[in-house]
Amino acid sequence: MPLSRAVPPVASGSSPRRHRHRVVASISLLALVVSSVWVGRLAAEHAGVGRARAYWSVPHGATGGLMYVASGDSAAQGVGASRPQRGYVGLLARDRSGARQPGPAT
Repeated sequence: MPLSRAVPPVASGSSPRRHRHRVVASISLLALVVSSVWVGRLAAEHAGVGRARAYWSVPHGATGGLMYVASGDSAAQGVGASRPQRGYVGLLARDRSGARQPGPAT
């Protein structure tokens, strides 16, 4: 088969160079959309870190009660949970104290 038949024809009135520019423009637009979504998610994650930091910066529970210290990454802070106290540290503290928070049953 000749090479000229193996390459799909370019639309009439359009040059291969124009076709290549359309492809590059489409890929650039896709990259812009993906990076915009990524930046939005990064900003939301950053806000979650700030909320968790503010929540865990103040003591919770009764004065003179048990102090639970958790060392770890964002999971220990409850980042990504709907509220910091719904991370595993908050849930463990709630279970240890016997208190119940409103929300779905676990």
